[in-house]
Amino acid sequence: MKKMIPILLLLIAFSASYCAEGFYLKQKSTFGGKTTESEQIISSDCLKSEDDNTITIITTKNISSFDKTAKTYYSQSLDKMSEMAMMADAQFAGFELKKTGKKSLVGNWETEIYEATFNLMGMSAEADIYICKNSDLPSDLMFRLPSKMYPQAKNIQSMLKKLQGTGGFQVKSITKIMGTEVVAELLDVKKIEVTDQMFNEPAGYKQVDPPENPMQDMMK
Repeated sequence: MKKMIPILLLLIAFSASYCAEGFYLKQKSTFGGKTTESEQIISSDCLKSEDDNTITIITTKNISSFDKTAKTYYSQSLDKMSEMAMMADAQFAGFELKKTGKKSLVGNWETEIYEATFNLMGMSAEADIYICKNSDLPSDLMFRLPSKMYPQAKNIQSMLKKLQGTGGFQVKSITKIMGTEVVAELLDVKKIEVTDQMFNEPAGYKQVDPPENPMQDMMK
């Protein structure tokens, strides 16, 4: 479950070309008293995320996960990940978002706070979402790939439209469930020029079979 919640938040929380405009993001997540920093490179068709333990590369065709400790990796086509899509989609049934009228400074970003309510892992959850509206960053940046990956996931599509409808860029979220908080905060973001090579599989890893049930593996 510790792996599952951050993955779902990513959904909260791409025609490859040789060179195109993209973005570099650095963020931190705190869950269960542990803080992890990660870096992401996002293009119109790909996302690469790396932290101390894992490298994840996602395209509109497949997802690959690299274990930096074991030096192993597996790849799975998105067609075979439909179970993940539908399970994730079920988590966001009844997602509601409303403006609180509160404001807060997050780093150098002036933000407006929105309150979200939804069901996560079958339990009621709520989140404070900090939206920056005075930025030139595209409001749909974090939603482009999920939108293309799972067009059949109606709840996710509805949630993404509501978040994008704020007209701003999400820089922080505090999700509360069962007395536990999951905090995700953007530390840095900048436009970069991306190339296909940035999303190549890293060398030195041995391929292994993907888990029979990707959702169970993520929830361990």
